[in-house]
Amino acid sequence: MSKYGHRTGNWLESVINKIGGEDRAEALLRGEWMLVEVNPPVVIEEVPLPTALDWRVTYKILGVEPEEYDAKIAGLEMGDRMGRWTVPVLDFFRRDGDEEIRLVTLNKVRDALHQIGAKAKPKFAAKSWYADMDTAFADDQVKNIKRNDRNPYRDGSYVVDVEATVEPPVNANQDANWRRSQGLVDTTHLEDWLLELAYHITTGGHLNVARWTKSGGSRVSYGLVPCLFFDSGDGKVYGYDCSPDHSGGPVCARSAVPRQLAS
Repeated sequence: MSKYGHRTGNWLESVINKIGGEDRAEALLRGEWMLVEVNPPVVIEEVPLPTALDWRVTYKILGVEPEEYDAKIAGLEMGDRMGRWTVPVLDFFRRDGDEEIRLVTLNKVRDALHQIGAKAKPKFAAKSWYADMDTAFADDQVKNIKRNDRNPYRDGSYVVDVEATVEPPVNANQDANWRRSQGLVDTTHLEDWLLELAYHITTGGHLNVARWTKSGGSRVSYGLVPCLFFDSGDGKVYGYDCSPDHSGGPVCARSAVPRQLAS
């Protein structure tokens, strides 16, 4: 094994199979590493993580002008803390006649990531198990069920802090239901997609390469927990889901610390 933590020989297959869930795979286990070459010999290099993500550009891509973004965050507590990234989750609207269109939604973040990624790499794609994520993760107004622990269009704009690492922490033995019962706060699916988009815009890279992030702060209508990962085998970002009781494997949670949530 080299000093960079990778095995010599044909180990690339193991990396690809790990993304597919095979137990035999092992690689890219440290959050600050990334795969920088795919042809043998494969090299893993330590890559400096950004201390802050470019949220002004991220929101510009979502259709928010910089001055609108600046005005919105003026009333929020911003500024990255050591070892964490600040994630602003903001409620922006546009009027189209009598219709009020939301600019920052799961569908629009996914589609924006797909568009900018495909410009750089034609085979890139950002996909989700749910064609319409906005509907799949919408609150049930009839049954008064909240699908997301935090929602900017329900709660107002807010800020959360998350670990500044490529991979979520190793906590695969903790299922989403258990973490919630212990009062642990995890990212929502919208927060994870926004984080992936901002990280890609800032660095050109991707998060969740060796481990999937389990968005424990969200549930779909039948109780499953969504997750997000980058498949280094085919170069695509995928959103899937798993049972809230699932533990083990490469599926881990990324904790979220709400710094400011509108009342």
